[in-house]
Amino acid sequence: MHIMSRRLLCLVLMLSSFSFGRDLTPNEESVLIRSIIKASELYRVPIPILYAVKEQEGGWPGAVIGVGDSADVGVFQINTHDDNWMPVLKKKLNVSRAELQESIAASTFGAAYILSVEYQRTGTWYEAVGNYHRHAKDSYRKSYQDSVFGKLKQFLIENPEFLKAGFKTKVEVSPVPSIRDSLAYKTAAVNFK
Repeated sequence: MHIMSRRLLCLVLMLSSFSFGRDLTPNEESVLIRSIIKASELYRVPIPILYAVKEQEGGWPGAVIGVGDSADVGVFQINTHDDNWMPVLKKKLNVSRAELQESIAASTFGAAYILSVEYQRTGTWYEAVGNYHRHAKDSYRKSYQDSVFGKLKQFLIENPEFLKAGFKTKVEVSPVPSIRDSLAYKTAAVNFK
């Protein structure tokens, strides 16, 4: 990624209101920026997509929204129910619920992995974002998609440097090669602490 893009991402993230629960500390913001950049490169999820999902979810390290087995946790509010992504993330990324909840990096990489898988399955970022939230095709899903893409559009309007740095308004990337093998292997080397 271009140095200008990294600096711009740092500035945007620091100026943004990150959560409805609490603001991230400067150290947490730094970890989030590095995690978004690395997860974007590894899983081929555009930075603006990750940023918009993060803004929509509004989580923070340690966040738990919900009760029991169906809680959404961490910065990206990943659903940890056993019928959802938790078993997949545990197997493919070797990450625990506690790590998704407490670790900014684990939450970011988990979210990027989910978005990458859903993009491969659906072929569009709009549908991938919808599936990140829920697979039921209902008004809640549509509202979530529209909200995330509203945040994405606003981000790109306010930060045209991202477009100049190579990001397209119609966000498309090539599919991630062999999710079963390469992603889990590459991610296993990431320290989620």
